[in-house]
Amino acid sequence: MTRLRGPKTKLPAIPAKELQEALAREQRPYVRKRLIALRALMVGATRAEAALRANSNADTVDGWLRMARRSGWRALMRVLPGTKPRKVKDAAQVRAQIQTLLTGALDASERVRLLAVDQVLAGASITATARQMGNAPASVGRWLRIVRRVGVTSLLTKKRPRERRVEADAAALRALAAGTRNRRYAKALRAIAHLAEGETVWATAIKVDAAQQTIERRLEDFRKGGTQVLMHSPYGHQRRLSPAQMAELAEVIRTKPGISARALIAAVKQRFGFEYTDGGLMRLVKEDMGFRHKGKQLIRN
Repeated sequence: MTRLRGPKTKLPAIPAKELQEALAREQRPYVRKRLIALRALMVGATRAEAALRANSNADTVDGWLRMARRSGWRALMRVLPGTKPRKVKDAAQVRAQIQTLLTGALDASERVRLLAVDQVLAGASITATARQMGNAPASVGRWLRIVRRVGVTSLLTKKRPRERRVEADAAALRALAAGTRNRRYAKALRAIAHLAEGETVWATAIKVDAAQQTIERRLEDFRKGGTQVLMHSPYGHQRRLSPAQMAELAEVIRTKPGISARALIAAVKQRFGFEYTDGGLMRLVKEDMGFRHKGKQLIRN
């Protein structure tokens, strides 16, 4: 007999061999997750570690532990209230059909829908699958309902082409992003390129590692004035210098390219009344105004 270890884990003795045999026989993904978490706890894992191994969360693992304390560990092999799996009739057959369809000619959206449903039927969570595929969890759930109701081939139904969020040359935007040293500007350009290709804001935010609200703001900036507005729009902080003041500061740097950071901070405070830190002013000069260091001098990109 091997008892579960860990703080405040009061469970009856569980035969390790029986648990291992049950896990080897079990085919239902939602039951396998519970047994995997239980086995992890038996070898000393924390609840968080067990949740990670079972592709779940610590609160759910706590619920499974309460059920095991109340009704024994074999109760985990039954469907628990509120956790009924999203059943698809003949899931193994549906997965085989998906694999056959994936070998044929499909467009990108059809392939994503089939792969997402296949992953969920294999036991992955809808949220994790959606993030991996670059879609909203609600979309993955809808595709699963479609398969359950009318079959997997319904995912191949052609729909009206998605309206582009913005009309732009995606290749030109990516080329411009590759040629700039301003990382935030390059990130914004890549985001607009994704949107120009028909990607959703959700998918674009995941691909460029940004918040959806940020992508929406960059899209609004681009619609107002194209790439020039993107270059000078603030990212995550409000710039205190106006475009005219930045132009005046750029002239100061051109006149004295070897100016020190301390002298530049003093010049900004004297001319415009704003006080910057060394890091804040260098971010403004390099990322927003397009300067870079060459030796001890600041030059324009």
